[in-house]
Amino acid sequence: GAEGEEDAFAAFRLSAEDTLGAVGGAVGSMASGTGAALSAVSTAWSANLPGLSPFEMRKAGVVLKKMMEAGYSEAMALAICRALFCGQTDKQMQKAYKFFDSDENGRIDVNELKEAMKLMGEDLNDAEVNALFAAVDHDGNDAISFEEFCVLVKAIKAKGDSKDVSVLSAVSSTWEKFSASFAGGSA
Repeated sequence: GAEGEEDAFAAFRLSAEDTLGAVGGAVGSMASGTGAALSAVSTAWSANLPGLSPFEMRKAGVVLKKMMEAGYSEAMALAICRALFCGQTDKQMQKAYKFFDSDENGRIDVNELKEAMKLMGEDLNDAEVNALFAAVDHDGNDAISFEEFCVLVKAIKAKGDSKDVSVLSAVSSTWEKFSASFAGGSA
C-alpha cells in the first residue's frame, strides 16, 4: 500500500542524505561524480516532484541545477521539471515550450533547441543538435512546433538512463509510436 511506499521513500531519502553527508564530509567542496549525482537526486527530492523513477529524479536534479546555474529562478526550474518529468499535461508542456522559445515567436529554432538540450542535461555537439533538430522537425519547416516538442520531451523521458540510446534514436522510435497511435486511433 501507499504507507509501505512512503516508508521506503523515507528510508531511501535518509540513506541518500546520509550518503550525501558522508560524501560531502569526505570530499569537502570538491563534488565527485557520485556526489554530484546524489545531490541532483536530493535536489529533485526536495523539489517535491512526484512519481519519478530514480533516473528521472537524477535527470530532474540536473535540469534544476543547470537552470539555476544559468540564472533562472527555482520556481521556473521547477515548472520546467514538472513539465518534462511529471504529468506532462498539455498545460505543463505548453509552459516548457514557451520557456524554450526564448524569442517568443511561437516556434523553437535550432539555437533554442541547443539551449534547451543543454539545460536538460543532454550534452550534444552542434552536429548532433542539427541532426536532432532535423529528426524532431517532422514537417521540415525549420521550426519545432508544440506537437514536435512534445515528441522530443517524451523521447527524452523514454530514453531514460540508457547510454546506448541516443536522443536521436529515441526521437525516431517515439515518432513511430506517435504516428502508429494516430493511424490506429481512428479505426
